Amino acid sequence: MKFRFTSILILMLLPALVHPSTGDLFHQDRQEDKTLGATWRNSNYAIHVGSIYGLPTKLLASFVALFLASLPVTGFLIWWGRRKKAAKAVMRRATLMNQNYSAN
Repeated sequence: MKFRFTSILILMLLPALVHPSTGDLFHQDRQEDKTLGATWRNSNYAIHVGSIYGLPTKLLASFVALFLASLPVTGFLIWWGRRKKAAKAVMRRATLMNQNYSAN
């Protein structure tokens, strides 16, 4: 049986493969047969997309992703607001100083 390069990649990614013409199972990776490190490494994608415990984890992963994506935007807005407030405070101090000097 000849395998192409893509077939080898599919073998590495899928837990079980069936021969296309005969339907026989010719490769299967079971979680019980893997080492602890291989189990953790292979569960990386499931954790990344939030599918490890079903819909609640997907929703949680979506909310966390939205929250983390909003952090740079809100940080910029806070910085921009402080910068404008600082400029206003400098102008206010300058006008107060001018009023104090002109009153004397």
